[in-house]
Amino acid sequence: MDNTDSKPQVKQAPTRRATDSKPQIKLALTPQEREAIFSFRYQVYVDEMAKQLGYADHKRKMLTDEFDETADLFMVELDGEVIATARLNHADVTHFDDYWREVYKLDEWADFSDSTITVNSRLMVAKEWRGTSILGSLVQELYRHLRERGTRFSFLNCAPSLVEFYEQLGYRRYTDGFVDEDVGYHVPVVFILDDTQYLKQVHSPFLRLARKLPSDSSGTQWFEQRFPEHAAHINKRLIDHENF
Repeated sequence: MDNTDSKPQVKQAPTRRATDSKPQIKLALTPQEREAIFSFRYQVYVDEMAKQLGYADHKRKMLTDEFDETADLFMVELDGEVIATARLNHADVTHFDDYWREVYKLDEWADFSDSTITVNSRLMVAKEWRGTSILGSLVQELYRHLRERGTRFSFLNCAPSLVEFYEQLGYRRYTDGFVDEDVGYHVPVVFILDDTQYLKQVHSPFLRLARKLPSDSSGTQWFEQRFPEHAAHINKRLIDHENF
């Protein structure tokens, strides 16, 4: 349940993809759309990044697992091709076994309804589209979707090289990292979606959207009491306007 560990870079949109069509972000609803996502994942993880994943279907060239069965799968499509994707698993729909509950320390959130908890994974963008506006558009759509659904806490795990990127979005570290047998050392982080004040503090790109929606700092207050050793950590680059 990891996210692509290729560090974002700023660059111009690829000219070789010039087309009158515009990328469309949508929730995959048909078996064909979902299989297109699984095939795209294989292209990125196995063909491009040469990840040795024990659960990869090399015969069909698809990458899927048990969490896909109960997930919201988002895709960015252009001219019939998938160029980005992400997966959301909601705790009131998906059963997280003891392993994942321990990774994310989900039992610490027992005071909150499962309907307010989501795990985000399989976020990836085609190589030629990385660093363009595609990633930003996709994560903005994920934020809107989660807020509409009532999610307050969004979890994910990422490679250490991507922690600062997710901190810029508003995610926070709160526990130790872990070693995944397929992708190596990863760090769990959590995003409190409805704390507009914190998003403002770290200059999150979600702030513009968050300001239009109800704000609630109680989740952050609870977080600071439960994880005091992590609550005070804010990457200095996120609050230093010049560096940001």
